[in-house]
Formats: sequence, structure tokens, C-alpha cells
Amino acid sequence: MDYYIDAAVANSPLLYAKKNDLRGASLDSASVRATYLPQVGFTANVAYDPIINGLGYDEVITNKQQGSTLVHFDMLLPGNRMLKAQNSFAALNRRSLSLDYSLTVKDLKQQVTNQYLVVYGDQQQLAFLKESYQLLQREDSILQRLARANIYRQTDYLTFVASMRKQQLLKMQALSQLKSNLGRLRYLCGIEDTSLVSLSKPNLPLAELVNVDSTLTTRKFTADSLLIASKHSMIDAYYRPTFSLHADAGYLSSFLFEPYNNFGVGVGATFSIPIYDGHQRTLQHQKVVLQEQSLGFEKGKVIRQQQIQRRLLQSQLNDLALQSKEVDEQLSFARALVEANGRLLESGQVDIPMFFLSIQSYMDLEGQRWSAEIARYMLINELNNISE
Repeated sequence: MDYYIDAAVANSPLLYAKKNDLRGASLDSASVRATYLPQVGFTANVAYDPIINGLGYDEVITNKQQGSTLVHFDMLLPGNRMLKAQNSFAALNRRSLSLDYSLTVKDLKQQVTNQYLVVYGDQQQLAFLKESYQLLQREDSILQRLARANIYRQTDYLTFVASMRKQQLLKMQALSQLKSNLGRLRYLCGIEDTSLVSLSKPNLPLAELVNVDSTLTTRKFTADSLLIASKHSMIDAYYRPTFSLHADAGYLSSFLFEPYNNFGVGVGATFSIPIYDGHQRTLQHQKVVLQEQSLGFEKGKVIRQQQIQRRLLQSQLNDLALQSKEVDEQLSFARALVEANGRLLESGQVDIPMFFLSIQSYMDLEGQRWSAEIARYMLINELNNISE
């Protein structure tokens, strides 16, 4: 089963995209630091604003013509509060994306395991039908001989043959269903193979139940809650005073007076204090509060549902264990009855309908046994998924 799970994880486009999202988020801290490093660039500009017949731009403003080639330097000096808020948001975002990736892996693992169990159940059913058909084939030669000796009626023998042919049809249908579900399993895992293989018995022990607060789902809610809460600090940090430095060097001239001397440098600083923004800051905080409330409501509902589902699944497992015990006891009696009737059949002491009825009873119980086994695995898989 691990082979199919590993293949599904390796071939999942969704997981590949989420992994890249996580890698991208790991670059956020570096991006924050890069924002406050010196920014250097080059600009070139040439402009000509003619005055024709006294019509044109004011020459005092435009200087009529100008040209510039400048290398400029800009640097935003970070405030400690802003830098801390941005780094905290980047770290929490990485944590949230990491848990989201783990949740996606968990859900994919559950899907693959469920489909594996379906295929394994089909495989068990086919094996059981083959065994039943072989049992009927062994008795066919005996019944044919006894029918010719008039120990059994020919109509009873023909009824037995019809039932055996029906069993053969069921076997063919079970094989077709096995191939179809095996194909779905391979499609889910991205495996390019069409051969019929035998799946090993699932190794699916019941995992230890952990506290609901320790599950991946709850931890993801907690990480998202902290991420949303960090937006308050980000909003407040953007309204802090900012200070930046800038400088340039190059050529800047109006070409009117000694343009060959217009090489130079310039330096400056900018200090900014937000005063009034039309209550945008308050509105942004209110939006974050609404997000927190929605997430809190969803988290409470999911936790309650998980607790209810845990109790329900555990109850179903207990009931299934009792049913399986009863089926096993009845199965031993049914198997003994088939063997006894088989011996009596050879001497003509039991009629064919009664013999086939005992076989049918045995087949039904055997079917219930493997169905209960697959159902138990399904419940364990679901319970383990909730507890992870």
C-alpha cells in the first residue's frame, strides 16, 4: 500500500504546486530584507518644449529644453516595528502553508488507502468466487454420475448446473470489477500500468487517538488564526512615520547656460507622517476582526464534528467486531455442514437443492466475513485520518 501512496504523493500536481508555494514563501523574509537595501537605478530624459509665434509652455517652468542622465540611489530606513511585523507575517505564512501541504498529503493518503481497500475487497471477492466455483466443479462430476444412475433426478442436476454457470458469470463480473477499480487506483496514483497484480493484505493498524487540539486540522486553524491576527500589526506598522534617503549623480541641463558644466550630484531625505486617511485604518482592522470571527466559528464547528465522528466511528468498530465474531462462529458451522452434505451426496442421502442451499449459505457467510473485514479497514482509515 505504501508504494501506491508514495506514487500518488510524487505524481500529484496539486502537491507539486503547494510545495512550490511553500518554497516561494520561504523567500518572503529575504524579500522583506531586500526592500530596505539600497535601490540603485539609471534614468535618461530629453525634453524640448518649443514656443511658436509666442504660443507655448511658460519658459520659466520648462526652460524650453532639458536633458538628463542620472544614476539614482534610494534607501528606505526600516522602523523596528514595521520590520518585526513583516518578518512575523512571513514566518506565520510559511507555517500555514506547511500545514496546508501536510493536510493535502493526509487527504490524498486517505483517498488512496480507501481505493486500495476497495481493490483489495474486489480481490478477496474474486478469490472466494473462484474457490466456490472449484467446489461446485468437484461435485459436478459426482452429481452427473449419480444422475445417470437415477439416484438423483435429471432436473435437479440441471438446476445444479445452472447454478454453477451463474457462479461462473459472477466470477467473470468480479474480475471485470477488480480490473476497473485497480485502474482507478493507478489513475489516482499516476501509475502507468495495466497488468493485473495481486495486492498484499493492508497493514493498517488503529492509530492512537490524540487530543483534538493536536491534530493537523486544528493546528492549521491555529496557524491561520495567528496569521490573521498578525495583520493588525501590519496595518498599524504602515501608519508609522517613515524616513528614506535618496541621492543621484550625473548630468542635468537646460542647455541654456554652460551645458558642459552641468554635471553634478544631489542628496536628500524624506520624512513622512500619516495624519488622516478617511478612517481607512479603522475599516481595515474591522475587516480583520470579521475574518477572525469567521475562522473561530469554523474552527469550533470542525472540532465538534470531529469529536462526534470519533465517537461514531469507535461505536461502529465495536459493533462490527461483535458482528464479525458471530459471522466467524456461523461460518465454521456452515463449512462443516457443506463437508457433511458433500459426503452424504455421494451416497444419495441428501438431495441436490439441500446441498446447494448449504453451499449458498456458506458462500453468503464467507462474503459477509470479507465484507466486514474491508468495512473495518475503512473505519480504521477514516478514524486514523481524523486523529492525524
